[in-house]
Amino acid sequence: MIQAKCWCGNTELVPFSPEYWRCPVCESLVTSRTPAQSATPRVLDDNHDFYGRDYWFSYQEKDLGFPNIMVRSRTDLPERCLYWLRTVLKYKLPPASVLELGSAHGGFVAMLRWAGFEATGLELSPWVVEFARQHFGVPMLLGAIEDQQVEPGSLDMIALMDVLEHLPDPVGTIQHCLNLLKPDGVMIIQTPCYPEGKSYEEMVAEGNRFLELLKADEHLYLFSRQSIREFFHRLGAEHLAFEPAIFAHYDMFLVVSRVPLAAYLPDGIAKALSATPNGRMIQALLDLDDQYRSLQSRYAELEADRAARLENLQRLERLLAEAERDRAARLGVIEAQGAEIARLQAEVHRWLEENKALWQQVGEMEAERNRLQAQLADLRQQFESVEADRAARLGVIEAQGAEIARLQAEVHRWLEENKALWQQVGEMEAERNRLQAQLANLQRRLDESEAQRSRQAALGVAQQEQLQAVMAQLRTLQGLFTAIQRGRVYRVVRRLGGWKWVEQA
Repeated sequence: MIQAKCWCGNTELVPFSPEYWRCPVCESLVTSRTPAQSATPRVLDDNHDFYGRDYWFSYQEKDLGFPNIMVRSRTDLPERCLYWLRTVLKYKLPPASVLELGSAHGGFVAMLRWAGFEATGLELSPWVVEFARQHFGVPMLLGAIEDQQVEPGSLDMIALMDVLEHLPDPVGTIQHCLNLLKPDGVMIIQTPCYPEGKSYEEMVAEGNRFLELLKADEHLYLFSRQSIREFFHRLGAEHLAFEPAIFAHYDMFLVVSRVPLAAYLPDGIAKALSATPNGRMIQALLDLDDQYRSLQSRYAELEADRAARLENLQRLERLLAEAERDRAARLGVIEAQGAEIARLQAEVHRWLEENKALWQQVGEMEAERNRLQAQLADLRQQFESVEADRAARLGVIEAQGAEIARLQAEVHRWLEENKALWQQVGEMEAERNRLQAQLANLQRRLDESEAQRSRQAALGVAQQEQLQAVMAQLRTLQGLFTAIQRGRVYRVVRRLGGWKWVEQA
């Protein structure tokens, strides 16, 4: 655990940034550095103390980049001071006693007095106190509020503009201020607003302007809305009203009271200001400021409209440029395609010239194809005719084969009945097998081309002759059988043209 301590008393702080701790109890940021001023800030030496004369010149200009106190004594009046005065008038009307802590050049105190308030300023630096007295002629107190002889319960309002974050002991100092207020008195406060729930890394990534207020040497406590409510709750000031801050991107602006707050209407504010000559001047300034704000609002609207129109114009210019690039690209493509088309046309023309003879040959080939198709049709008809004739012949051959089979069966029956002639029948069986082989060969030949048809016909005639020879032999066998039955003796002699039966003497 670390030794740093939050205003709420919590010491268990967690790291937030390189120079700040975060209090998880109240959501405040606490500096990790030892402050340059003492526990109760005082300026004894304007040349060396932190909030002395050098703070308003060298430190503001060189270190922070802000205008020095001389410039701000003029520029703050129409900007910050008039803005703050509007909120003061909303909750308190003159005459009322007001004390501003950290009043700097005294311009806001002067404006409060012109509006009719009994206003006094307070500063730590003798040089700054004298500067405010000379420039604006306002009453000033020197030193810490705890050192002043202000009667408790005597003030209607205390203003702390960019002061709370600088206090080493905010609880003690603000408790003392509350004791100085009347029962219905208010405090008006402007202070940095820590956006609770966001980490340092997230704010760095998004460029959050609150990071500009992480000044560990002077901003000792940075409150969030949650922690500022808790802060005044613990001090017995329960009633808070948050008003729009002039620098809303990193500040908060609030009014605090121990009793319910009541806001005055514009008519009541105008009536209170019109009671004094200076008040009427302040009213005129407020009216001018209203006109200025209206002009600012109108200017912002016009600027937003101009920006929108400019954005639209830029978008149209981008679209036009893209369209022009696309048109140029398409034109380039078209030109390239045109050149390619011209090249292809020339190539086609060359091909046509080169292939005129081919076209003539194609015509001739087409005529030849037609002629061949006609011949093919004729050949198909002839083939169909030959096929029909072949089928018919095959039918005849099959019929003849059937008749031969029948005759073979008859011969076999005769051989069985006449075992004595078995040898002669065996030889005839061999002859029959040869004839069957010839028939099979004839069948195969019939399946061949048209060129074999004539041969198949010749074979058919030969088979017919063989069949007739077989029939003659069968008749001879039949005569032989008859002669054998009559008691005659024959011998078989092979002669040219077949078997012959010769009667033996």
